[in-house]
Amino acid sequence: MAELFRDDLGVPHVRASDILSLARAQGDVTARDRGWQIEVDRLRAEGRLSSLIGEAGLAWDVFARRARLDDTASRAFTGLDPEASAFVRAYTDGVRRGMREVGCRAAEFRQLDEHFGDRVPLDDWPDRAPLGVLHVAHALFSSFPAMLWRERVRLALGEDWVSAFGAAEEGAAEEEGAGPSSGSNAWALHGSLTASGLPIIAGDPHRVFELPGVYQQVRLACDEFDVVGLAFPGVPGIAHFGHTGSAAWGVTNAMAHSVDVFRERLRREGDHLQALGPDGWRRVDVRRSSVLVRGGRAVEVEAIETERGPVVTDLRETSGGELLGWSVRMPAHADGNLGIGALLPLLRARSATDVLAAFGRWCDPVNRVLAADARGAVLSATVGRAPDRNRRERRLPHDGASEAPVPGRRMPPARVVVGTAVDANERPADSAVDFGWRYASPHRAGRIRELLDEHRPSTTDDLEPIWADTLVAVSELRSLLPEGDLPPASTLLRDALRDWDARMDRDSPTAALFAAWREALVERLCGHAALAPLAGLHGFGAIFDPWMSVEAQVAAVIPRLLAHPAIAPDAEGIVRAALAAAADAPPERWGDGHRLLPVHVLADVPGVTAPGADLAVPLSGDGDAVRCTGSTPGVTRRSWRGSVARWAWDLADREQSRWSVPFGASGDPASAHFADQLDGWAEVHPARVVTDWDRLTRDISWNWGEDRARGDRLATGRPGELCFTEIDPALGRIDITVLDPEADAGIVHAWVTQPRARFWGLGHLGRDELSELYAYVDSLPSHHAFLIRRDGTPVALLQTYEPENDPVGQSYRVEPGDVGVHFLLGARGAPVSGFTTRLTAVITRFMFAQPGADRIIVEPDVQNEAALTRMARLGFEQGPEIDVDGKRARLAFLSRSAWARGR
Repeated sequence: MAELFRDDLGVPHVRASDILSLARAQGDVTARDRGWQIEVDRLRAEGRLSSLIGEAGLAWDVFARRARLDDTASRAFTGLDPEASAFVRAYTDGVRRGMREVGCRAAEFRQLDEHFGDRVPLDDWPDRAPLGVLHVAHALFSSFPAMLWRERVRLALGEDWVSAFGAAEEGAAEEEGAGPSSGSNAWALHGSLTASGLPIIAGDPHRVFELPGVYQQVRLACDEFDVVGLAFPGVPGIAHFGHTGSAAWGVTNAMAHSVDVFRERLRREGDHLQALGPDGWRRVDVRRSSVLVRGGRAVEVEAIETERGPVVTDLRETSGGELLGWSVRMPAHADGNLGIGALLPLLRARSATDVLAAFGRWCDPVNRVLAADARGAVLSATVGRAPDRNRRERRLPHDGASEAPVPGRRMPPARVVVGTAVDANERPADSAVDFGWRYASPHRAGRIRELLDEHRPSTTDDLEPIWADTLVAVSELRSLLPEGDLPPASTLLRDALRDWDARMDRDSPTAALFAAWREALVERLCGHAALAPLAGLHGFGAIFDPWMSVEAQVAAVIPRLLAHPAIAPDAEGIVRAALAAAADAPPERWGDGHRLLPVHVLADVPGVTAPGADLAVPLSGDGDAVRCTGSTPGVTRRSWRGSVARWAWDLADREQSRWSVPFGASGDPASAHFADQLDGWAEVHPARVVTDWDRLTRDISWNWGEDRARGDRLATGRPGELCFTEIDPALGRIDITVLDPEADAGIVHAWVTQPRARFWGLGHLGRDELSELYAYVDSLPSHHAFLIRRDGTPVALLQTYEPENDPVGQSYRVEPGDVGVHFLLGARGAPVSGFTTRLTAVITRFMFAQPGADRIIVEPDVQNEAALTRMARLGFEQGPEIDVDGKRARLAFLSRSAWARGR
């Protein structure tokens, strides 16, 4: 048994009797709330996105097949222990059920059908699919695309330029404006600093503002645990941020070098390919497949894997007739491990030590974890898998011809936190956990420490000023401002920038002027002759375009580039020209241009309108602010990445915990919960977590027995047992219960004896005779009867049957998965337009909620024109007329696939 409740934000709270029931219910509700999103990610994992969205998905599909994402998911699924495997299978079973009932009706599917002029049926999720979705979330969320950028710099400009676009030299302090500005924040307060005497941990992950949001707020409760947190839609359990009541955790990216890249020399020998390795030329594994692009063509993909890993880039011909490509050695692929084994132990964690033990099964990316518990412990650790490379070896790709893969390194033990701890993707002070080459600017981490010292927060209510801080690191850039005489407008701007408080507030005109100056610097640096070789095509493949953006890479290291010997002689002229250009910019506030840019998959499909255009709210913050709302200077001021969630876990009282996401709990643009959290997120007012079941609204129950065989087609249960619940926006709450032959006999007798029920042929029976009849029906394994209630009032009788065990089955060719349905409307309650059609749709969803039910059969009397019309409206296909039980009836059929397409 499982039940779904929702809070005022529509967040799903799932309660079940056992773990597998809970997993099924989590999968089901995720498909209901995020059906479009999880189907897109599933197709990404399988390299089939373009079969849904056309050419816009081709670059991803080529990468997915080259990187063998689906193969990794398959091998990782095969390697799961029995309990983890059952957990994933149950979740996937729930997804299949939820997709059939609701998820397949997402508006985006209909938009694409109309755009392409065809319909693409959605096939069922394979059991491995959640592992593929998890892999998609991390496949490019690692160090190797940045390493390919550095390789491009080396090839185009020379190796001496690599550090100019990368990290500080060994032993030197990281520059405040250098390094990637995206990342995440997390901090911990020991109980000695809080009002309750128990720890608080908090933070916010920074990723692309995907729509629907990348994280799903959820609560998962069963007889073993009760956990709130942020889940990846399409993946069971809670991975990155969770609170079990007695233990809690949150992660940030460790910015580790977790993926080795190898430069591969390849050659063709007849029908085969060979790669040069330390032991000479060796045949490589090649898999060829076709990507079927919707509305267009089939594209052949050659997926090559050497002894070092899959080749993920385009191939280049060399002057000697060989081919050059770059392979990656992802720990997940090499080890056949996606870290899914950590998820159940995380849900069961009772202490900070339990949390870190669970993360001992994590793989990639390497994360920093803050964990705390209700006994007062706070721990900090680094988890995951990474090759054992020294810092110099993390800089550029390795030569596959001479270097072999190295073993993974052992992660150091956890550190006990006694005061505060801060993680913000900065280079760690402890060399034992320094696993990266290029880290984020130290500004965010330093600023959070300053804010903790300044505000001394003791409750979760005190954390908003930290999340909301808009101060950016500008000392490096301001040091470039020229002295001496300048044109009047440039002088005014220079002085304004010197006096500015360095806060990127949306109402600040000076913040907008600073942005204009920064953009002008980027533009002029990109146009400098020294960087001209970077203007050509990078040749790695279209999927890597975002990492190969010269503007984005230049914006991260402006002071360093201006100091480079090839540019330094022109530096002052560049700064002056940029200042003049910014001074000439039209007056505006930062928030006029710095607006939210939700990234939706449909935005890349020409001619299709993507949801989210009305969500372009003005934002405070910037890429390197604690209030991260990153843009790409020189390209756009729109913010496309930043805080994709905010969370704060109170170990003394979970209802004092806080959370928010940029949009909402639902992925349906028509839902009231599609973007109802946007204002609170933009204003940095996270909502409180609600855990009191009495304060939640009951939504759905699943109660037809988890031990029922997968092939069973019909729901069953004890008389009076609730089998299905749904909230219809017009009808209200609809409950379907097993008919009680004795208790419900009076209700049914009153209905079947009315003249309009003559087609049922039961009007001649007395009440006791009717009760005996339905007691007999209840005893049959092939026939079942149900009573349907609307807001507690009986409104209809439903009967189901297996056609091969019924006279109807003698009149047509029964197919596996056929189920027959009889439906009698007894009452209506409050008037509602289209009442019967709406109720019939609920019944259809109830029938198709059963995995074994693949086609519904109805046989209304040929004279029952209202029923025949209604069936046609719902998509039933008419069959032949038959004689059954003394009446002339018309067969009609509705297959699961036709029903899914019609919605």
